[in-house]
Amino acid sequence: MSTPDLPPSLGENNDLGGLLGAMSQLQSQLQRAESDTNARRVTGSAAAGQVTIEVTGEYLFQRVHIDPSLLDPADPTLLEDLLVVALRDATNQLKTIRMQSMGGVVAEAMGGLFGGLSGEEPHGAL
Repeated sequence: MSTPDLPPSLGENNDLGGLLGAMSQLQSQLQRAESDTNARRVTGSAAAGQVTIEVTGEYLFQRVHIDPSLLDPADPTLLEDLLVVALRDATNQLKTIRMQSMGGVVAEAMGGLFGGLSGEEPHGAL
């Protein structure tokens, strides 16, 4: 007799307690990965480092540096554009770090849940 509430890959012979334990471990690993990511700092830059913005993994902006040679009252739009480029660079770095950190945890956990299948699809996968 199979359990109708569980997907076919979790048939009656699988250990539900083990699955719940694995999910709890995954949650702990994700929290640790998020905490590690939040503790990081990155520096976004533009104009070969003439404009830099330092930001934490929690997207808290800490510091802005602007090379004085870029301060031209006659052309403020150049500096505005460079600030936007540096902001985008910093946020893109953080997105990449978060995706790698969280994705690595999930990939490792999924491999463990399905018995570390290397390149094989889990039984019952479409």
